Amino acid sequence: MEYNIEDRLTVSYDTYVTIDQPINLPRMMNGKEFYKYKSEAFKATNTTPPTEENPEPWLDNFTPTELAMYAAGQSTDWMKLATQTGIKQQHNLSFRGGANKTSYFISLNYTDVKGTAVGNEFKRYNVRFNLDQEFNSWLKFSTTTQLGRYDRSGSSASFWRAIKQVPLGRAYNEDGSLTLSATEDSSSAFSINPLGSLNNKTKDIRAKVITNNVLEVKFPFIKGLSYKLNTGFTYQNSSYKNYQGLDTYEGASANGVLNTDDWHSEEWILENIISYQREFGKHRIFFTGLYSAQSKEYEQNTMEGKNFPNDVMYYYQISKAATMSGNSNYYKENHISQMGRLNYTYDDRYLLTLTARRDGYSAFGESSKFGVFPSAAIGWNISNESFFKDKPISETISNLKYRLSWGKNGNEAISAYSTLPNLSTYNYLNDDHTAQFGFYPSKLASPGLGWETTTSINTGFDIALWNGRIQSSFDIYWSKTKDLLLSRSIPTINGTGSITENRGQTRNRGFEFQITSNNITHKSFSWSTSFNLSHYRSEIVDVGLYDANGKPVDDVASKWFIGEPINVNYDYKIIGVWQIADPSNPTGQQDPNYRNSYPGYVKYLDVDGNDITTADKTIIGSAIPKVNMSLMNTFEYKNFTLSVFLTAQLGQTHLNALYDTSHNSYRQNRFLVDFWTPENPTNSYPKNSLNSDVNPEGASFYEKTDFLRISDVTLGYNFPQQWLRRTFIKRLNLYMNIKNLATITGWTGMDPEFLNDQLAAPPVRSFTFGLKLDI
Repeated sequence: MEYNIEDRLTVSYDTYVTIDQPINLPRMMNGKEFYKYKSEAFKATNTTPPTEENPEPWLDNFTPTELAMYAAGQSTDWMKLATQTGIKQQHNLSFRGGANKTSYFISLNYTDVKGTAVGNEFKRYNVRFNLDQEFNSWLKFSTTTQLGRYDRSGSSASFWRAIKQVPLGRAYNEDGSLTLSATEDSSSAFSINPLGSLNNKTKDIRAKVITNNVLEVKFPFIKGLSYKLNTGFTYQNSSYKNYQGLDTYEGASANGVLNTDDWHSEEWILENIISYQREFGKHRIFFTGLYSAQSKEYEQNTMEGKNFPNDVMYYYQISKAATMSGNSNYYKENHISQMGRLNYTYDDRYLLTLTARRDGYSAFGESSKFGVFPSAAIGWNISNESFFKDKPISETISNLKYRLSWGKNGNEAISAYSTLPNLSTYNYLNDDHTAQFGFYPSKLASPGLGWETTTSINTGFDIALWNGRIQSSFDIYWSKTKDLLLSRSIPTINGTGSITENRGQTRNRGFEFQITSNNITHKSFSWSTSFNLSHYRSEIVDVGLYDANGKPVDDVASKWFIGEPINVNYDYKIIGVWQIADPSNPTGQQDPNYRNSYPGYVKYLDVDGNDITTADKTIIGSAIPKVNMSLMNTFEYKNFTLSVFLTAQLGQTHLNALYDTSHNSYRQNRFLVDFWTPENPTNSYPKNSLNSDVNPEGASFYEKTDFLRISDVTLGYNFPQQWLRRTFIKRLNLYMNIKNLATITGWTGMDPEFLNDQLAAPPVRSFTFGLKLDI
């Protein structure tokens, strides 16, 4: 009996388990190292004479817990306590099939994650339904609906507190319960137990509904004319409750703290698309017209309550709070777009695309809500020319195409109501101690704020050799952005120190090269390689400031410099540490030309030769990578598949927060560094001192972030069909994947690629084991 493949039900089951191991944790001081670090600094500045009862008076700066931990030879590895091996498992069951002109797809997904931070857990439940219905030759309807529930309940240990907490603090009481404070420090910023948040009672549930529906009409009375109606709707709801009871630092100090955050959002989009496609001999045209409207609405309500009678009802007792406060937030933003596009092809040799867009955004000023953005592109299939395809060269170059395009794009880059003024509250007490409520302008109006516009030119070519055995593309682009949406500094007499305006211009250029090679294509073994290289350069042309001759000048206060990217490392350049050059004056100035040339102090690059002033600040390296590269190798041997993906980044310099010279009065742990001493005259780091002037200009330490990373390795096995033919199984695939296998870099922080916060969650090495099954 024969079956129509569309009539058969296919059941698929995909599952995998991932093990995440935290890696590249910073080498912080242990208890013994921290004790030495802190005691040496206070001993050097001690002015209290030692006595028989107090032979080491500088130790008075230690807390009782720190002294007891050191005396007992104990040390707390907070990062070890705060991290764990993460485990993620996902199960996906799907059904697909159809009959006649109807096809459907249903999937059920469950994800369970235990993160690398102790206490971090996440569960996701997803249901998806797709339906395609062809009513007749000219009318078709399709719908996709997805329901999701996301559970992030529970609280995790604090990574940044674990990195910073002193190693001579205690995590647990003698009865095994968590301490509220790691030490007796009076400030919560330094004393809170990084694991204390595990005692929070937290419920965080989100729900999401996404539906997309498409109605397609092919007009039977006009050949090539069709209409498509796309509609989309997304609804999200979030309910967050967090109660900090008497077993937490915050709750104990306020007799219980409850925070609730409830929000929901609605987004919809409506697209009307009309298309016309025809061929006339060697001519082919395709026209598309679009009119779309889009809207998003967001509403949020938060509450905070303090001072509760007990912890029994935790986050279900807001009405019992002695003090309560709340806040509300709302915004709505709308978009309207129109677009017309014409594609024309002649004889598969010459291609032309003309496009015009008109976009509107409600957040812009009344007179500048809309922007018009045209574009044009041409293509030339050289390999289809008669002078090419019938010549011997076509046996080597099987495809050759040239491309050139020009266009304008708009960037909105501001949030709703950014053009409107804003008043903030300022409450105070009158002379008779009665409460007074005032307002001040915290944001000024920008009624003329409009679109940021980028004009770009792109040219490139595609080439294939030996019938596609080698395929490559090369693109060069130039772009210029004007009317940048930037914040300009203004006198604070206006109530605020900045205002957002359209000002300035930037220029960008770069290239991208990609090549894919089918190195070996034997029946039982194949090997293919794909390599990608890109370079990007951005520079400021104008920031809206001009000299007396009308020439653009730098905005030094905002760190914007003509000819440089918008984001730069602008700082004093550290070139070493001042050494003892005059043995007769081992603690004084070593060079009369530099007022801070004390031994052990940071030494800066003197740009102008006139001591160290703000004029010596300079641009250090590049804040963005100069080159990005990737390499993918894929090997197939019979039913085995192995892929290895490498990434590399070159030319970026970034400040390394781990080398911060501020010591916070030795109330926090720090990265283990090689301190300067007279006996250790290193140039890598200044001396250990209570005097913060060892880095008098407060300069940061910068490092190159260059790296080569084995990002992804996947090994898979497809069971042969002859093995499965006599079973109910149609497909069976097993695979193993390793992410972030190894990184070669000189960067000493956690991750040289993701640099925004080196005190956040550490990078992980992931091992995944998965199965894919069709029946």
